[in-house]
Amino acid sequence: MNTSVKALPVIEISQFALESIRPPERGSAQPHKIAEQLYHHCELSAQRSDLVLLLGPSGAGKSLLTNFLLNITSPLSQTLYINRGDQRITPSIKIRLDHLAPPSSRSEDEKTEAIEGQGGSELEVLGDRYPEALRGRVGVMFQSLALFDDLSVSENLKFANDRSHQPQSDLAWNAWVEDTMRELQLPDTLMHESVASLSGGQKQRVALARMLAYQPEIMIFDEPTSALDPLSAETAIQMIRTAHNRSNCALTLVITHDYERFLPVADRVWFLSQEREFLNECPPASAENYQERLAQTRLPAKRDFPLEEELKHNAQVSDRQLAQALPNFMDSMHRGLNSLKSSWAKVYLKRFFQRILVQGLPFHLLAGFGLGAVATYFSFNMELGSVTVEDLGQVEVSRFVLPTFFEQMLSGFGIVLYRALIPLFTCICVAARAGTAVTAYLSEMRDEGKRQWEALENFAVPPLWFFLPQLMLTFAISCTLLSYLAFWCASFGSLLVAMMTNPLCTFYTWSDTYWAALKPSGIFWFEGTGMFIIKTVLSGLAIALISTYYGAQKRKSSLETMENLSKANVMSVLVTLLLFFILLLAEAN
Repeated sequence: MNTSVKALPVIEISQFALESIRPPERGSAQPHKIAEQLYHHCELSAQRSDLVLLLGPSGAGKSLLTNFLLNITSPLSQTLYINRGDQRITPSIKIRLDHLAPPSSRSEDEKTEAIEGQGGSELEVLGDRYPEALRGRVGVMFQSLALFDDLSVSENLKFANDRSHQPQSDLAWNAWVEDTMRELQLPDTLMHESVASLSGGQKQRVALARMLAYQPEIMIFDEPTSALDPLSAETAIQMIRTAHNRSNCALTLVITHDYERFLPVADRVWFLSQEREFLNECPPASAENYQERLAQTRLPAKRDFPLEEELKHNAQVSDRQLAQALPNFMDSMHRGLNSLKSSWAKVYLKRFFQRILVQGLPFHLLAGFGLGAVATYFSFNMELGSVTVEDLGQVEVSRFVLPTFFEQMLSGFGIVLYRALIPLFTCICVAARAGTAVTAYLSEMRDEGKRQWEALENFAVPPLWFFLPQLMLTFAISCTLLSYLAFWCASFGSLLVAMMTNPLCTFYTWSDTYWAALKPSGIFWFEGTGMFIIKTVLSGLAIALISTYYGAQKRKSSLETMENLSKANVMSVLVTLLLFFILLLAEAN
C-alpha cells in the first residue's frame, strides 16, 4: 500500500487569512467601516484519529473556523473578508474522508478529487457551494447542547440515528442504546422523559449520546465543560475521549478554555496566538506555556475599510452569491423534500395538528356558538325607534318590522354567518392563537443561544423546508374544518336565541327559513361552499407563511422575539381581512 497516501492529513487548511467587517464604532468620526483581523495566517492540519484542541482568546474566531466545516457560516459573506480580497490567493479547507460517494455521483463544482488507492475523496469546504458529500459526516455538540426540547430523550437519539449516513437497524439500534446509556451512566427511566426536565449533567450526556448516534466522522465540541463543576468536567472529558476512541471518528475538534483538563487527552493543539496566527502544535505544549501565552496582551488589529474596497468586496460576494442562488435553492429544497419523506415529518405533522386543530377545537366551537347567539340576539332585538300612530300614540317600529320581515332577515342571517362572519372570525382567531404560537415556537428554535435551528441543519434537515410544508397543510385544513364546525355551533346558538326571544319562531320555522337560503345539497354542502373553502384555505396558507417567515428570523434578544410575534400577529390578521374582502367582492359579483 502506498504509505504516502496514508500520510495525507484528514484536514488541511492553507492560505487562509480572515478579517471581520464591522460598522464604525459609536461616536467615531470615521465614516468608513472597520476591518478587524481575526487571523492573518492559518496553515493547519491534523492526521486521522487526532483529538485537536482549539485554544485562543475569547472572541478571537475559533468557533468561526469550525462554522465553515459545519456550513453554519458561508465564505460568501459581506461581513467576512478572506485574504483581503486577493483573487491570486486561493484559500482552502480540504477534508479527506474514506467511503464517501464517488465523484461521479456529485456535481463537478464541488471541487472534489479522488484519492487513488484509498476509496476516499478530497472535499473543498471553502468553495462557492458546500460539498454535499460532507453532509452527515460532520457532527457538533454546541455549548448550549441544542437538544430538541419538544422531543424526549429517546426521540432525540432516534432522530440522530435516522439522519445518520449509516443508520442502524431496529435490533442493532436497541442494543446500541442499551450499551450507550449504561456507559454514559444514564438510567433507562430517562428515555421517555422530556429533555427539558433533565439536569445539566444529564443533558450533556444525552447530547454526547446523540452525537454518537449520528456517527459523524468529524466531531466538534464547542466549550463542552464551560457550565460544569470540576468533577462533572473531568467526567465529560473522559466521555469525549471514549467517544473519540470507540466511534468511527476520523477527527475530533474541541474548542475550549479548559485546556488544563483537556491537554492530557489531546494529540494536537491549534493555538490562535496573540499575533493572530493559528499555530499547529503537535505534540501540545505544557499547560503553563499556554497559560503564559494566553495572558499576553492581544494587540489591536483594526484598519479602516475604504468605501472603494467595500464596494468591490460586496460586488464580488454578490456576484458569486447570485451565481449560486439557484443551485443552493434547489439543493436546499431537494434536501427539505427528502426530509419530508422521513417518519419524523409525520411525527411533527401530527403534533402540529394536535396543537393547532385538536387543542383549538373546543375554543372555536364555543366562540362560534357565542357569536351565533350574540349576533342573533342583537339582530332580532335591535331598537329601531318609535313612530306616532293616530289613536295608538307612540309605537315601537320593531313590533311591525320584525314580524313582517322575520323570515327574510333570518334567511339572510344564515348566509352572512356561513359566507363571511364565521369563517372570517375563525381565521382571525387561528391567526391570533395558533399563528402566534407557531411564530414563538420557531423563534425559540432560531434562538442563537439554544441553536436548535443549526442542529437541524447539521442533521441535513433544512428547517424552513422541513416545517413550512407541514405548517401550510396544517393551517389550511385547520382553518377550513374549524370554520365549518364553528358555523354549525353558530347555527345552534342562533336557533336557541331565536326561539327564546321570538315567540313567532319555532324549530320548524327557523329550520325551514334559515337553511333554505343556504340551499343545502345533501347534509354537509351548501351553496357557496366552494368559495368558503377557497377563503379559509387561502387564509390558512397566508397565516402559515407569515408565521413561519417571522419565526425563522434571527433574533438576539427577547425584545426582538416580541417584535416578531407582534408583526406576525398583525400581518396575519390584516392579510386575512384583505383576502376575505377581495373574495367576498368577487363572490358578490
